[in-house]
Amino acid sequence: IYPLVILSITMMVTILLFTVFVPRFARIFVDMGRAMPPSMEFLLTVSAIASWAWWLVPLLLCGTWILLERNLGKEQLRRHVWAFVLKLPLAGKIVVDLEMCKYIRTLSILIGNHVEIIRTVKISGKIIGNPVIASAFTDIARKLKGGAKLSAALSDNAYVPSSMVPMLRVGEESGTVGEMLSRIASHLENDTRLKIKRLLSLFEPAVIVFLAMMVLIVVVSIFVAMMDLNAINQGGPKI
Repeated sequence: IYPLVILSITMMVTILLFTVFVPRFARIFVDMGRAMPPSMEFLLTVSAIASWAWWLVPLLLCGTWILLERNLGKEQLRRHVWAFVLKLPLAGKIVVDLEMCKYIRTLSILIGNHVEIIRTVKISGKIIGNPVIASAFTDIARKLKGGAKLSAALSDNAYVPSSMVPMLRVGEESGTVGEMLSRIASHLENDTRLKIKRLLSLFEPAVIVFLAMMVLIVVVSIFVAMMDLNAINQGGPKI
């Protein structure tokens, strides 16, 4: 909630800067009959976009989405979007971890309640919401029907945590698969919470830096405009 509050306040301050403060300052040049300095022309252009052309951004995004959906199809577009998300440096890893938390936790609950293993992996596979990740688990049931153990069926899966397979193999040998999966899920959930906390800790100063840059741009542009106005006044005819 706290990062969202910071982001909301930052966006409100930025919008107020370019829609209220900048136009009122620009009116000074209009009332004096002076030509707008380049710095004020830049701010007014940004202000105009923020004031009356803001609706073009969501309209363009919606139009692009509809066009891509018609050309690629709904499911294919969804796969492309999720594939792009998975390639993001920090967010992609967190998305994978969240999906694996759900998958492993579901496995541990069903196996712990003595649900048949084939049915267990089918139900757990449906829990995964990301279609790119879900497609990597579609053949787990087939491998199990072929006589493979669960640890062997998951060993070559790129999304499964590297520490899960050895621990699961130990659980299969000791007959404590459900308990071992529960431990793996708890460890992964704690690790994912830590990653999300670190990401949010980076997000907050990034938003503050963004707000500082917006204020700096406005202040420097207004300062340059005032210097130009002062130079014009000093260079004018003296009475």
